[in-house]
Amino acid sequence: MSSLHARILLIALCGPAVACTHRVPETKPLSPADTTIVFFSGQTQAGGLFPQISDSTRILKGGAVRAAPDAPPCQLPAVDTNDWVRVATSVPSRYLRHVSFRLPPEFSEEDLSRDPEFEPIPEGSGEYWEHILGSWDFFEGAWPAVHHSSVAMWIGPDEGYPTSGIGGADVRQTSFTECRVITPVGNLTVALFTIESSEPMVSGYHAFTYWQLDPGVFVSAAASGPTPAVQAKLLTSLSTIQVQR
Repeated sequence: MSSLHARILLIALCGPAVACTHRVPETKPLSPADTTIVFFSGQTQAGGLFPQISDSTRILKGGAVRAAPDAPPCQLPAVDTNDWVRVATSVPSRYLRHVSFRLPPEFSEEDLSRDPEFEPIPEGSGEYWEHILGSWDFFEGAWPAVHHSSVAMWIGPDEGYPTSGIGGADVRQTSFTECRVITPVGNLTVALFTIESSEPMVSGYHAFTYWQLDPGVFVSAAASGPTPAVQAKLLTSLSTIQVQR
């Protein structure tokens, strides 16, 4: 992960079966020259840090993964976005006013200001100053079969996809691909991967991305949902990202 703080938020979103862990290495080798990387694990792991790849040249400090420079264009779904709303991050940053993007109307923003323990790390203060910019959630169904979708964004000093630390259940990554979307902030490479587990709140389809805002400053986004259809919608959401400086 770029930092512990981003991992902590993903833990809170995914539920009690989630915990921060070290990266679990894969066993199946992948070619670093592949433009689309697909990983299928035949083993069940007791959690780990995701997404995972075997190309060690792209694994950064802390287990984050650098985006493939030659990922192919994303195939965006034919989604009707007429009723989607443009949402914006609300946590202040000296590097930008806000990041905005379009989301389906069922998502609601988490009010971080109501959390008495939430206090953004001062930007530029040491090596680990990454902090959350905003997060949105959608819960559907009744416990224990709750379906959870989420989007969260961070800003910090480290390159790489955001990572999700998952533990406490049988967990495995069953796929990993990368593709590029054209956005107002440039061409963003997106990591699309699937996590499977016997825990419904842990299994999901993820879409992670990041980009460099300034030298030594990166913005990252992590989106996840319970089905491939939701993942496709979230990929469309990421393609609408804008930054107000």
